[in-house]
Amino acid sequence: MKGAKAVLLASVAIGTFFGSAQAQENVAASPAAPADDGEIVVTAQRRAQALSDVGMSITAIGGEALAQRNVTRAEDLSKLVAGLSVSDSGFSTPIYTLRGVGINEPSVGSTSSVAIYVDEVPLAYPITTQGAALDLQRIEVLKGPQGTLYGQNSTGGTINYIANKPTDDFAAGVTGTFGRFNRGSLEGFISGPIAPTLKARIAARGTLGSGWQRSLTRDDSIGKVENFVGRAIVEWEPSDIFRVTFNANGWIDRSDNLVPQLVRVTPTNPALALPKVLNAPRPVGNARDTDWEPDTSLDRNDKFWQGSVRAELDISDEVTLTSITAYSHLDRHQTTDYDGIANALAVQREQFGKIKSLYQEVRLSASFSGVNWVVGVNISDDETSDRILEDIRDSSTVRLLAGLPAHGAGTRVDQKINNWGVFTSIDIPLTDQLNFTGGIRLSEETRKFEGCGTIMDEFSAPAYTNLINIFRAGAGLPPVPLFQVGECFSLYRTAAGQAQDTGGLPLLTPGLARKELKENNVPWNLNLNFKPTDRSLIYARVSRGYKSGNFATLGALDPIVYGPVVQEKLTAYELGGRVSISRRLRFEAAVFRYDYINKQLRARVFAPPVGNISAQDNIPKSKIEGAEFSAMISPVRDLTLNLSGTYIKSKVVRYTGFSVIGSTPEDLSGTPFNFTPKYSLNADLNYSHPVSNDLDAFVGVNVAYRSKTSAVFTPPGSTGLQDFDINQYTLVDGQLGVSSAEGKWKAWFWGRNIFNKYYWTNVVKAADVTVRFPGMPATYGVSASMTF
Repeated sequence: MKGAKAVLLASVAIGTFFGSAQAQENVAASPAAPADDGEIVVTAQRRAQALSDVGMSITAIGGEALAQRNVTRAEDLSKLVAGLSVSDSGFSTPIYTLRGVGINEPSVGSTSSVAIYVDEVPLAYPITTQGAALDLQRIEVLKGPQGTLYGQNSTGGTINYIANKPTDDFAAGVTGTFGRFNRGSLEGFISGPIAPTLKARIAARGTLGSGWQRSLTRDDSIGKVENFVGRAIVEWEPSDIFRVTFNANGWIDRSDNLVPQLVRVTPTNPALALPKVLNAPRPVGNARDTDWEPDTSLDRNDKFWQGSVRAELDISDEVTLTSITAYSHLDRHQTTDYDGIANALAVQREQFGKIKSLYQEVRLSASFSGVNWVVGVNISDDETSDRILEDIRDSSTVRLLAGLPAHGAGTRVDQKINNWGVFTSIDIPLTDQLNFTGGIRLSEETRKFEGCGTIMDEFSAPAYTNLINIFRAGAGLPPVPLFQVGECFSLYRTAAGQAQDTGGLPLLTPGLARKELKENNVPWNLNLNFKPTDRSLIYARVSRGYKSGNFATLGALDPIVYGPVVQEKLTAYELGGRVSISRRLRFEAAVFRYDYINKQLRARVFAPPVGNISAQDNIPKSKIEGAEFSAMISPVRDLTLNLSGTYIKSKVVRYTGFSVIGSTPEDLSGTPFNFTPKYSLNADLNYSHPVSNDLDAFVGVNVAYRSKTSAVFTPPGSTGLQDFDINQYTLVDGQLGVSSAEGKWKAWFWGRNIFNKYYWTNVVKAADVTVRFPGMPATYGVSASMTF
């Protein structure tokens, strides 16, 4: 990609003076809408500001642009935001990575390194973010640590979804879409006043579709879509100084899980490998071909709902008190065929999960003589639960466990997480052109963990009982009786592991492990913003963020594998700027460096008798260096071109661990991060033109390029890890349609991945198999919308 590299570096060199935010399309009219001169207004710092005044890297995408590009999932944002990767974990939990900062952890109770908010209400767990992209005014992607105002778990940045709000007058709209694989959706909203001081907006979307994946061995398909998402917002303004907003939202998902494609079979115990696993067919160059166990239901039954109340009191013209209260609840039940093989249970997983989350924030904000400040406190009280049954009866891993066969194992993990934080931020004009912004937060989190591996069925109980008794006999301890289904078999085999257990589980005694992790941190940020003109900005920013520690979710024989991993710390240095020349031209660019301490990763450990298994770990020291640019060019009124790109060089400075296929520790220093392409490039071209007094025509093309990366940490010069490569790819989407001149209705044809590029976003090793998760093939269809 030498050409792309040259273009990117040249663009950064030319644009460094100007800026580091991307604004695609004008956002919809609202209190945070573009001014008449085309200036973009955002609320990244919890107040409305012109984008040209905000000293950080921001991508802002308007609701109309999102709707026209059929953005309904988090994964769709990757095509619009350079430097953002949203990958499929295989368990309906998206993996967010922004500027190389992220963690491949699919469990229910794990938090992301990229914070997700909807109208300033957090969606703390990635699995809960599925329904966020509904009836949106805009999306703001804030890059770099955002811990001061958005708390921990925002080391990579923050994605803010801003929903459309109730209108003063009656309004309604409907959008229908139908496309390939019989996938259709119907979305609508209704908005307006209910009473003189009360107005509401209700929005909903339902999507149905047939299976798009097909079996290699029989006439069968899978991949149906069946989900519903809804939101109701009610605003009550009994006086000029007091406002209350009620928000109820949720989603139901009964879609099929994505079935991965078999890449390779590498038996843990080759002598016990079955021919039907070793000889299973593998797809070649096609996203649709895979396989799964016949007559098995792989659909989800996931449900999420959230309620929030936001109250604002204007104490004076300059001071406002804001309270945000929210409660979220998730229930999860799904089955995943994780091996890409028919007629063999190499890896099949049934999962049950639950999240209960209570959040409260109170803050005081004020503006005096150009000085803006905010001080606040927030607390959260969460409970998460994971139950997993992993059937690997046809893998060599457990076909003979301590001399007896087993089907697999279960996992039981429960966590209680309590967090509080106190924060403040201030914005001070030093001169007419120079401004200082600073903020600091004090946070503390206590995480209590209970977990163990469990007996999944009666067939497996004798093997695990025999295995445990072998360990106990070696220490001169009496045997345990035959395990019952659901009973814990995990036990500490060393005093080092036992020392982490707060529940006093005796050595070599199976039972429920209990651990506790208590951490505190102080994220902060310092900004100097210099405005040479009203429409330009140069900024220097230094910030520090943290991601909270965590415990692993897996059916471990020895609970030492549960961890914990401690909190990660990221210190970021960024220099950038932006300039706008009327509505026709905007340039933006930045350079940045991240210094990482204790970066969290989904690592590998060697745990006999099973072998190399997935776990969590910390990288003591690592770093990221990079640059990004964006430009908006509108040479004529009807034509707009948006360009953006990101260059990232990531590196492990010091870490010794296991590779995904290793059985002994090795030095992984010098390894680039996983899910971190060196180059990300985006181009978005839109043209509209009147064809009559009443009719406009429009056409749009979006191109997204991602260079090669890996799903695992791959040391330079290593061999045997090519299966985990995520190859470079370019995706092209397009739209062609007509609309009424006043914008009341619109109809358009659309295509996604028009050239049917075969690509994948994740590669995983589980038991004896390595599998990859393909992206969607070419899809196309027609959409129409109307507002009233």
